Amino acid sequence: MKIQKLSIKLASKIRLMKKFPWLPIIGIGVAAWYLISRTNVAKNFKTVLRKVQIGGKILSPKFYLTFGIQNPTSGSANIRSIVGSVLLNGNVIADVSSFTLVKIQPFSESMYQVTVEPQKFGILSEVKSIIKEGIKSVNIEFNGTLNVDGNSFPIKTSYRI
Repeated sequence: MKIQKLSIKLASKIRLMKKFPWLPIIGIGVAAWYLISRTNVAKNFKTVLRKVQIGGKILSPKFYLTFGIQNPTSGSANIRSIVGSVLLNGNVIADVSSFTLVKIQPFSESMYQVTVEPQKFGILSEVKSIIKEGIKSVNIEFNGTLNVDGNSFPIKTSYRI
């Protein structure tokens, strides 16, 4: 009984394929278009460092970095991770890794916040040099990688305080 039902289903699919031989080609084309459009969405993203907040304690400071991820396309995507280094006036003070999933809506900017705990010696030496030299502005940079739907894209953005 089961074999007979299976053979009837198979025969109907074969008839369908004979009637519409271009159907698999359309299916493959739609799948390829979907994959290419997902990659193009991510390539058009723009990532900017929107806000830097300093918190924590004196001996264990923290930075709260807020990235604005702008999507000028009609497709949505998922940010799967952001990984990189934070530089203070050109010197690495912390490494960043965040694996929070954030959905990026079309034609909008989404915020992605990361908490950074700087390396104590790196931040102390930078603060010391800022006080000694009397630097009036501080440049915070982020160099890293953004993972969008499994594709990695480089980020280089900065914020001046």
